Amino acid sequence: MFFSVLSFAQEQDIVLTETHEIKEVSSFVRHKVKRKETLFGIAKRYGITTEQIIEHNPVLKEATLKKRMKLQIPRYRTVTVSKKSNNKLHLVQPKETLWRIAYTYGISVEELKEANPSLGEILSIGQKIVIPLSSPNVIKNTLDENYFYYTLKAKEGYYRLYKKLGVDRKIIDSLNPNIKEMGLQVGMVIRVPKSQTSDLSVKNSLLVETISLKDSILNNRFIRVALMAPFKSSEVDLDSVENTNLLLQKRNLHTISLDFYSGASMAFQELTSLGVSLEVDVYDTENNSSKVQSILNTQNLHQKDVVIGPLIPRHVNQVSKYLHSKGIPVISPLSTNKVDIKTNVYQSIPEEKLLRKTLLNYLDRKLEKEINPCVLIIADKENQTVKKELLKRFPLAEVIDPDEIGGFIKPDLTDSLLVDVQSNWVFLETQKLNLITSVTSMLNAQSSKERDITLMTTYRGDVYDNENISYEYLGKLHFLYPSIQNPSENKPFQDFSNKYKNQYGTLPNKVTVRAYDVTLDALLRIAFQESLTSPNLVGETKYLHNKFNYQSLPKGGYTNTSVYLIQHEGLTIHEIKE
Repeated sequence: MFFSVLSFAQEQDIVLTETHEIKEVSSFVRHKVKRKETLFGIAKRYGITTEQIIEHNPVLKEATLKKRMKLQIPRYRTVTVSKKSNNKLHLVQPKETLWRIAYTYGISVEELKEANPSLGEILSIGQKIVIPLSSPNVIKNTLDENYFYYTLKAKEGYYRLYKKLGVDRKIIDSLNPNIKEMGLQVGMVIRVPKSQTSDLSVKNSLLVETISLKDSILNNRFIRVALMAPFKSSEVDLDSVENTNLLLQKRNLHTISLDFYSGASMAFQELTSLGVSLEVDVYDTENNSSKVQSILNTQNLHQKDVVIGPLIPRHVNQVSKYLHSKGIPVISPLSTNKVDIKTNVYQSIPEEKLLRKTLLNYLDRKLEKEINPCVLIIADKENQTVKKELLKRFPLAEVIDPDEIGGFIKPDLTDSLLVDVQSNWVFLETQKLNLITSVTSMLNAQSSKERDITLMTTYRGDVYDNENISYEYLGKLHFLYPSIQNPSENKPFQDFSNKYKNQYGTLPNKVTVRAYDVTLDALLRIAFQESLTSPNLVGETKYLHNKFNYQSLPKGGYTNTSVYLIQHEGLTIHEIKE
């Protein structure tokens, strides 16, 4: 068997044989059936299956098991069988993905998965993957980090590629010489200039097309929706305008729920304009488990096509558990906290570990071009696990622990560790406002033309929205982070903002936009494919500030895997496509 092993120095082809372990009968044991014995019990006693007993006792195919019946019980031994193969074995290297391996060997991802039935989307270093080749061919393709790559779809010619990618035939042919011999073929991976990506997403250098369900043919024209949120309307004093105004001016469950509802309502209006009929029931959970249970007991939620909410994780768990046997989808729309993932649960917020991994994978690719950056890690007590993970990635990094009393960093310490000429990567792992403001201010003062500093965090919490954190400082420090939202001021968002302001008298906030995006996406998916149970048929979708690519989990349920990489530059914020 030919193996393609990528080592630190070179590639090697190793001739091996493929071995399999099989079980064969070594002997038989005579068993006399006793009273009340069953075939299942006998099989369990001897560690075999009932089918194996029947195979060697044909009488059981015609007669039932009886007392005093004598059976032949097979005993097995394990035998190793060798067999030559023309396949290759590939050992997964750092930064490799399925499509990169497939591209390297000139095969499709589908062929790779067919040869490796247990293969998942996430690979581990050193993992063995069978390459289905008929001969010991060497590597066909070399991945060039200076380009993006795109997989050709059915009926895509030069004109469609130009409209989609902004790349003309001359450029495509010059970057992909094999096209002159083979022509454009479905599944072919072609090189594309990095400067011309249109509005496609990029994942590990592969351009991924986002689907617009608004322009699709919608099959389901009637959708029943339940929206659950802790409005806590019983606590609102309607007789006192002053008290009500004071309540709504504060950031609390009342205001968050109202913001969410207003965004969802905008989505409902848009769906109606697309010809979709909706039956929407809104329930106030009052942030009370007893109230949630009362809604479950008295309302016909099992007749809904989808339940959006509740907003609180423990209530999401309560609702999903109740509706689990009915198969009613329950979407956790807003919380970053974990929910119990059942087969009917859709976690619309990507997991923290995926956010962190997205940034670290990007830095892995950047390290191929960067010349030995100086890495500093600043992490508080709550983020020691993250610090350890970063140290595994950057073992030579300098670690700075904040002062235990004040939680601050000494300026002369960072100043002595930062270097000129080379890049400085500073990881700030905290959700404490005072530490963030002090570090950003200090690094801003220590940054210069000779000393380039990039401030990063593997998880940006809402604390960064605080007005005391200077966007000017973040811009000067090229602040880089993974995010579930892309806060860009594009035309669709501006149109939405104008429409929202005309209707509600104020501009939309992050919760409002999130509610609009997650609601519109869920209902468009149902309208397109009549249910949410097959999210992989749709793929990645993108709206105002959020994108969604639901992937099924091993134990059931679905989670959103779409993450942005966001960077501040001056007073602007942009998405990094890598």
